[in-house]
Amino acid sequence: MVSGGEWKDYGLSISKKEVSFNVYHRTSEFPAYKITKNLKPKNESEKYIIKNAQNKIINNSENLQNLIKKIIWKKFKLVN
Repeated sequence: MVSGGEWKDYGLSISKKEVSFNVYHRTSEFPAYKITKNLKPKNESEKYIIKNAQNKIINNSENLQNLIKKIIWKKFKLVN
């Protein structure tokens, strides 16, 4: 998605509670999507989470590979 020009930038955010891979449409914005690993989840299904720009959970899983497979990446489009 980055090499195709749909996502303009990405970055990592690390804290004591979570590690996030953040995707940006522009570098000066809040992340469009966050793929997060919770280091201390309340339950196993919340170990890996994908959130949108409004911080709403799109999907969650106990396994990162399963989480990424469940997402239909084609439906995520750049909106100006």
